[in-house]
Amino acid sequence: MSHTLKQLAAIVDGTISGDEQVVIERVAPIESANTGAISFISSQKFAKYLSSTQASAVIIPETLQAECPRAAIIVKNPRAAYARITQLLYPPLKPDGGIHATAVIADSAKVDPSASIAAHVFIGSNSVIGKNVVIEASCSISDNVVIADHTHLHANVSVYHDCKIGE
Repeated sequence: MSHTLKQLAAIVDGTISGDEQVVIERVAPIESANTGAISFISSQKFAKYLSSTQASAVIIPETLQAECPRAAIIVKNPRAAYARITQLLYPPLKPDGGIHATAVIADSAKVDPSASIAAHVFIGSNSVIGKNVVIEASCSISDNVVIADHTHLHANVSVYHDCKIGE
């Protein structure tokens, strides 16, 4: 998924210096970035990389604008803007939903129909799985566990008995 610098600046409430139509496809560290990448510098300490980076654009604070020879998004907090752009360029995968045929779920467990339960998941007795919860492959959820709405457990996570995971 790619975006123009103008689109990204609008998302992070930044101003643009340089070509607003630069296309950004990915994020990368300032030292190894190349064409299509955006990087960030948050302090004077790393300003030396502004002249050598091959990034198509950088995210910088206003204090570095005069030193920046390439397209940039100027923001108050470059690290936070970089994190937001990273989330946009690398959205989480959306599971298909439902319960995989190899999942083992205790009869007394309550699993919301909107939850996504992957292959080889075990859910113990009296456990409660909330709305839009994603439980990836090979997770083990013990007895009396509560996993609140919109929680995402990555593969191979174990949750022990009587634990409660908030939204």
